[in-house]
Amino acid sequence: MYLQDELERLAEMRAIDSDEGVANSLMRVAIAYLDKGKYDLAAEPLDEAYYLCRKLENHAGRAQVCLRLADVATAGERFDQAREHLAEAEEVFAAQDDLAGLAGVAERRGRLELKAGDPAGAARAWEEAQAMVRRADDQVGELLLTQYLAGVYRQMGRHDQALEAYRNLGRLADQAGDPQRVALALVGMATLLAAMGRRDPARQAFEQAEAVYRELGQVQRAEQVKQEMERLLSADQ
Repeated sequence: MYLQDELERLAEMRAIDSDEGVANSLMRVAIAYLDKGKYDLAAEPLDEAYYLCRKLENHAGRAQVCLRLADVATAGERFDQAREHLAEAEEVFAAQDDLAGLAGVAERRGRLELKAGDPAGAARAWEEAQAMVRRADDQVGELLLTQYLAGVYRQMGRHDQALEAYRNLGRLADQAGDPQRVALALVGMATLLAAMGRRDPARQAFEQAEAVYRELGQVQRAEQVKQEMERLLSADQ
């Protein structure tokens, strides 16, 4: 319904020959496609929106389009093209001293580099983005980036950093009133501690995660955590 509404709005803007209105509608149509994972369909409205933003000298709008063009290129594994789009957006955001925009560039750069097979590059980008969102007091952004970093540190075998990230994730999630992510952080800690041979703290984290899931009424998930604990911490391991 949202997509159909935006397509109708786009037709209205074309009918009155409003470049600004068309550009805004194209962007919303593209985002609707991106939200559905239809990257190929998002490309055409984004290309036209980019052209119109340049015509209108709307630099902030052009940067936002570039972020989404980077998403499309990353999804298609056209990594050099994605990097070019991000560099263009970064230049605009830096000129405007737009900290949120710069953080968005760094967050996307991390996802790009991870998909390109460079977890160290992803970690550097996400650490940069994390520093920015902290400066901006963006607690939701910090929460998400901490979750990303926990995973990539673990993938790289940087276990101490991963554990610290999981702890921070649990703390931030608790402050945000997000028990689902609290449990996620506890499970991450538990499985990593188990892999490191730290059985007692692993068991404690598993039990805490199980308790959170039971409090949420997610009995099946709680049972899965219990089974995973028994599998990883069985006496013969």
